[in-house]
This record gives sequence, structure tokens and C-alpha cells, in this order.
Amino acid sequence: MTSLEHEIINWSKDRSAWQISVLRRLARGEVLRSDDFIEIADRLAAADNSPQPALRSDEMPGSNSGRGQIALRMIRVVRGVNALVEGQRLDIPAEGMTVVYGDNGSGKSGFARLLKAVSRSRHREDVLTDIFTVRDSNDQQAEVTISADGVDQAPDRWPGDLPVELQQVGFFDEACGDAYLAAESEVTFRPAGLFLLDGLIRACDEVKRELNRRLAENQRQIETPPTVSTNGPAAQFLQGISADTTPDEVKIACTTPTDAKDKLDELVAEEGRLRSSNANQERRRLENLAGYYDTVGQHLSAMSRQLSPEAVKTAIQERDKARQLRAIATATSGQSFESEPVPGVGTQAWRALWEAARTFAEGEAGQLFPDGAENCVLCHQELAAEAKERFAKFEESVRDEAERKAADAERRATGLIETIQQVDVRPLNVLVALEQISDNNEEVARAWSDRLHAFESIVALADDLPRCRAAAESAVVESDGSTAGSDTASALRIKAEEIDPSQHAARLSALLDEQTQLKDSITMAGAQPSIEREVSRLEERCLLEDAKRTTDTTGITRKATELTRSHVTTLVRDRFTRESDRLQLERVTLEDTGGHKGRLQHRPAFVGAVQQPAMAAVLSEGEQTALGLAGFFTEAYFDESRSAIVLDDPVSSLDHIRRGKVATRLADLAKNRQVVVFTHSLVFVDELRRAADKTEVSIVERSVERQGNGRPGVCLESHPWKTRDAESRLGDLETKLAGIRRDMSGWQQEQLEKETADWAGKLSETWERILRSEVVGRVVDPNTMEVRPKMLKLLAGLTEEDNKQFQDSYGRISQWARRHDKSLELNYVAPTVKEMEAELKCVRKWVKRIKKYAN
Repeated sequence: MTSLEHEIINWSKDRSAWQISVLRRLARGEVLRSDDFIEIADRLAAADNSPQPALRSDEMPGSNSGRGQIALRMIRVVRGVNALVEGQRLDIPAEGMTVVYGDNGSGKSGFARLLKAVSRSRHREDVLTDIFTVRDSNDQQAEVTISADGVDQAPDRWPGDLPVELQQVGFFDEACGDAYLAAESEVTFRPAGLFLLDGLIRACDEVKRELNRRLAENQRQIETPPTVSTNGPAAQFLQGISADTTPDEVKIACTTPTDAKDKLDELVAEEGRLRSSNANQERRRLENLAGYYDTVGQHLSAMSRQLSPEAVKTAIQERDKARQLRAIATATSGQSFESEPVPGVGTQAWRALWEAARTFAEGEAGQLFPDGAENCVLCHQELAAEAKERFAKFEESVRDEAERKAADAERRATGLIETIQQVDVRPLNVLVALEQISDNNEEVARAWSDRLHAFESIVALADDLPRCRAAAESAVVESDGSTAGSDTASALRIKAEEIDPSQHAARLSALLDEQTQLKDSITMAGAQPSIEREVSRLEERCLLEDAKRTTDTTGITRKATELTRSHVTTLVRDRFTRESDRLQLERVTLEDTGGHKGRLQHRPAFVGAVQQPAMAAVLSEGEQTALGLAGFFTEAYFDESRSAIVLDDPVSSLDHIRRGKVATRLADLAKNRQVVVFTHSLVFVDELRRAADKTEVSIVERSVERQGNGRPGVCLESHPWKTRDAESRLGDLETKLAGIRRDMSGWQQEQLEKETADWAGKLSETWERILRSEVVGRVVDPNTMEVRPKMLKLLAGLTEEDNKQFQDSYGRISQWARRHDKSLELNYVAPTVKEMEAELKCVRKWVKRIKKYAN
């Protein structure tokens, strides 16, 4: 195990439990997906941080090459990509080098821009639509097909959610080279252990994203606090609500008196009175109100005495006594009135009638009764002797002592009953006082009114003393209110005496404060469920924020950066130096400029430079391109997945020496990965072909050209004739000749002459390409003008026979080609297929023999 892996294991021991779990899963090769991050967030939100076994050395991965090798297989323009012909597709073999040739304006760069948009590129640019149409970017569409580890995938649509694997495909063009030169670039080489930290950083970011989503949802569930006064106890409680607020604290803060609404109504009424009066008026009001309390209290005290159970009991006792005395008087009386013609003489009713007659006679008639009565006071008839005797007998009975006592007792009993009946329970002054008291304290006024109603019931039952006594006893209460009324009156008088303008204002302020607190109390009671939900929300938020703090990547990034510097930077810098040396760049290195989340950034810099100018201010255009390519090749070298690289006109500003070196480097890279090159340079195509031949890498031809109407983007599976080497041309001529043999029987003579002349012209051009590339070009490179002295042996090997065969064949073919008007005397006839086959065979043999001279 390397020191890097040891450092990661020791460092991981101090991580939180869930991060240790993630590291172990990543070490086992698990790929964490969105469901895994949600599950982690669930556990963290529930404060579940169960201990996890530490990361072990035998769990550490051995390589970071787990990413599959990605190759491009097809790109098809559906619509709206530059001005490219719609429906065209560019097929690309999964291995070796594919060279896509296209003249300027052919549409080649349109396909390159599309690949740039979907792959990993240091520079980004929009893929435009045809600027001469009204189509917008919403109407763009293309298809991209890739293979992963040799298995072709289903096509993916652009724009859209393209597979992340496409980011393994590297892209380079001139703008990317400028970005390598001017901007900081990331070290892409990552040893296996560092990928664990990369994965942990990603897990932290994804879990944090999920926790942020939950925090946002939690924030949306915030309960609007009840509206209370700003400085009262309720406001202080609401301001202090937190996840630590207990249910008991909420209950206490939301408790309100049972009579809070009634009390509030009283306070509001009191406020109204205070606001509508000045201090003197308030003093008079309080004094008057005290008088009302005294009036009702004193009246209740009087009623309690007059209509008490004792008073009724006294009346009953007097009535019973009168009845007893009456019975005695009747029993002791010597007179008997049974013989009287009218029954009932001597009864209480009769005696009342007798006394009434006495009163009338002596008062109204002016005569003594009964001695002076001559006529009956009722019928006015003259009293006979018998009647007078009867009158005397009645008077004697009435004046008897027993009779007198009985009569006196009856009068007292009657007086007591009349006293009860005549009690005025609700005099006007009491009613007025009760109405005023009701405005001040409705509850007291209602209780006192009920008390008066009970007294009224006693008065109403005065004729039925037993029931009257029962009513009096049921009306007895612990307090008749007089004492409370007196106390209230005293308190009101004290308030009245204390009133002055300043105290009036203070009382109003205190009253308002009391109102406010009572209103707050009522509001809080109604908001208790909302407050409880808010406390629960804050508890959940506290857990989420605690969980989010465990996703901080600062420590992971610091460690990853430290390990990257100590285990990666040197390797990358060495590789960059090698790549820049190959492209003849001197005293250039990579400078560490820091990084983010453990990914170090680098920028090219001059070794030993005293000044620090911009690279572009020192390097030529070609050197700048070379430097960009050095950075791109360094990145490709460290891509262990060996995925495809795509280059668009990579050598447009390079001299012939660096151009050849780039071709050689690309051929070398194509040994174990797909290399796709877009170019308009015929020379570079030739150099790529020769480099591929030398390294025995397969090279596939593709080209993009314009339609006859000038529309760019037509894809062909071969290069145009002008780019092909001698061997490729000979193969094409052989195929063309087979087509002539097959179809010539249906042609007219003119078409036959046209087809054979075209074939002969191309064979003539092929002879010329052979001389340039296989003879002269072997000694002096036509692209670089490099002289190769060692190849003089080829010229020395040429014989007279070689020269004769070339001259004869080139002469015959030239006659067949349409370069000049044919002589009438010769009567030109198109060559036969056999003649053409013979010439083609002659050329092939000649080339084969010449190559032997070179070797």
C-alpha cells in the first residue's frame, strides 16, 4: 500500500460516521446515486450518526481506471446546425485514427463545433443555426452515438440530457489552445485513492443539496407569528422561540384567564370613559358611582332586615298567638251566639265588621255605639228593643278581657303582614343606581338584581306566611352585597380623591397596557397550535442545519489538495515538460495556482523568468498553438480510460517541423484510443497518413463537402482525389476500371471515350504523385523542403529500363487523357479495358520496385 493510501486511511478516522460509511462504499466500487444521497440525508435529519467501522487498508482500490473507454461512433445532423445539410451523418470507427477532410466552407467545422458542444472542452461556444434563416436555437437537433468499452450505445439527442460519459471525450481547437495558454486548467490525473476523496466531496455536495432542498421546504412551512404588541411579554416570548422551547413554556405563554373577554370589554369601556372625560369629570363620575354602590348596598341591607326569615317568623308567631287568644276568648265568653239567626257571630270576621260599624257610627254618624244607636248603621232601620238587647250583648262580649287580648294580638299580626306587603323592593333611586352600576360592573349589577327579585318573591307570598318564610330562607346568601358595595364605594372614593390630570393620564396608560397584555394573551391562546407547529419546524430545522454542517468539504478539499500536490503535481509537470519538448518549446513548465475541492489548477509559465508577462506576449502564434497542444496531450496521457480525442485544425499556425511532430504524436495516441482529426490541410492529411503507416495505426478517410447548390455538410466515406496518396489512388482506379468493364456494354461511344479519358487522366496524375512522393519526395520533402541525403541511393537505383517503362506508360496514358485536341489523322480510338488493365498493372509493378530501392 502506498503512502498516499496510508495517509487517506489515517485521515479518515476523524471523519463523521456517515462519511466513513461513504468512503467504505466508494472503496468497494459502489456508485452512489440520488436515492443513496436521500437516504443519507434522512439519517442525518433524524440525528442518526451510528458509529461505523474504520476504513481498512484491504478496502483501498488499486486503480482509478474503472471508467469505461468511450469512443464516438456517429454524429447526425437532424436540423438547425449551422447551415449544414439536414439528415447527413458522419460515421466514425471506434479504433485508430479518423481523418475528416474538408475545404474551407465545406461544413467540416460545423460537425466539429457540434462535437465540441457535447464533449469535454476548455472552451465553449454556441452552435448557431443558419444565420440566413429565421430558425432559432429551440429548433436545433442532432444525434450522437457513442460506444462504451466497445459496446455501441443507443443514440442520444442534442440538445438534451446527454450521457455524462461524453465528458470523457477530449476536444481541442485553436480556442481551446488559447484557453490552455491563458486560463488555469485542472490536473486530470487522479490516483485511485484521491478518487475516494473526490467521491466523498461529491457525496457531501449531493447530500448538502438535498438538505438545502429540505431547508428551503422547511422555510416555506414557517408559521406566521401572531400579531402582538412589540414590547410585551408575548412579543418577548415569540422573539425567543427556538428549537429548545419546551411544551410547558408554550402552554404557559398561551394561557389566558377564563373571563379574559369579559375583562377586556370592561377595560375597553373604562378606556372610553377615561378618554371622554377630564380629571374633574372622572372624579365626579367615581364619586357618583360610589354613591350608587352605597344606595343599592344600603337598600339591600334594609331589605335583608325587613324581609329576613326572622321578620317573617315574627309575623307567623304573632298570627299564631292571635289565634290562640281568640280561642281562649271564645271559650271563656259567657255569651253564646249559637241561637242567633245569623251564624258566625263572634268570629274574627264578624268582629271586624263590628268594629267597622263602631268606627262609622262614632265618626261619621256622630253617635255612640252601640248604646246611642237608634237605627242600624247598615240598613238604617229603627232598632227594636230586642235588637238593642242583642247589640248590648255583642258589646259586652267584645269588651271582655280575653276578647281584648285576642283582638290586640290579631291587630299586631295583621300589622306585621302588612309591613311585609308594603315593602318597596325596587324603588326608583335603586333602579337608577343599578343601571349605572351595570355600566361599570355588569356582573355585580346582575347579582344584585337577582337578589332584589328574591325579595320580591317574599313580598308576593306575604298572604301565605309558611311559603313566605320558605322564600325568605331560600333567599338567604352568604353576603347580601351591602358589604361588597360599601367596599367598592370606598375604593371608588379613594380613586376619586387620588385623581389629578397627571394621574389621569397615567391611569389611561396603565389601562391601555393592561388591555394590550390581555389582547396579547387572547391572541396567544388562539395561536397555540401554530406556535407549537413553529417550534416543531424549528426543531426540524436545527437538525437539518446540524446535518448540513457535517457536509462541509473544507477539510476534505484541504486534504485532497495536500495529497494532490505531494503525489500528482510532479508527475503532471514532468509529462507536460515532455510534451512541450516534443513540440520544440523550451523553458516552459506548469505552475501550481491553487484549486477548488481538491482539484488543483495549473497555468503554463516560463522557467526562470524574472518578469511575468502574459504568455501570448512572448510566444509566437505557432508556439502558442504548440503550447496548447502540449497541455491537451498531457491531459490525454493521464486519461486512463483511453477515451476518444477530437481535434479541429490543430496545426493551422504550426511550421512544418512542429506539424510533423503533431502528426507523429497523434498517430502514437491512436495506438490505444480513438483519434478524430478535422482538417482542411492537404499537407497535414499526407503527414497523418505517413505517421499512421509508420506506427502501423489504421487510418480511416472521411470528408465533408458542399452540395452542387453550395449547401455545406455532405458527408462522404472517403477523401477527395486530391488528398489521396499513390496507393489509395491506384486502388480507386482499379475499382473504377471494374465499373467500366461492368457498364460499358450499355454506353454510346462518346460516353465510353469520356469515362476512359477521365480514368486515364487520373492515372496520369497518379504517375505524377508517384514521382513526387516516392522518388523526388524521398530525397527532398516537398512539404518541408528537408533534404534527405541517405535517400540518394533510391535515385542511384533507378535503371534505364525504369525510365523507359515510366516514359512509355506516361506517354500512352497522356494520349488517352483529354488534355489536348485529338489529331484527325490519328483517328483516336478509346483504349480497351485490357489496355487499361495493362497500364495499371505496369504502374503497380513500377512503384513496388522503386520502394525496394528506397529500403
